[in-house]
Amino acid sequence: MQLPTGTRRLTEKQLKSPLRILESGFLTIGVLLLASFVFFRVWGDFQADSDMAEFEQAMLAQQNEAAELRQASTGVTGQVSDQTGDLVDSVAKTSGNSSLEPDYELWSSKRINDYHAANKERNDLPLAILTI
Repeated sequence: MQLPTGTRRLTEKQLKSPLRILESGFLTIGVLLLASFVFFRVWGDFQADSDMAEFEQAMLAQQNEAAELRQASTGVTGQVSDQTGDLVDSVAKTSGNSSLEPDYELWSSKRINDYHAANKERNDLPLAILTI
């Protein structure tokens, strides 16, 4: 077969060279993507574990702080005074996680005391940790 003048036929070796470079480039990109996926997956698991530990420490610290305030405020009768109860509530609200203690503003003092007594009796462990 005759080729028109001015056209050149690529040899098999010349044709394989750009394909070999392209193949090597795609392989390198694939390895980098796989390595970055593994890195970020492991890093995410590490961060989740450390954040859970930090959260548990914060909850324990807040519970200890509230328990110390309650112990300091109990009198001979064993009930928390209204002023100290308000102080415990304000500490619970300002300590960073307001979801641990409910809002007592509309509660009667009897209901607040009953709530704290019920929480003292309940010491079961959490059923699960929600992972999103």
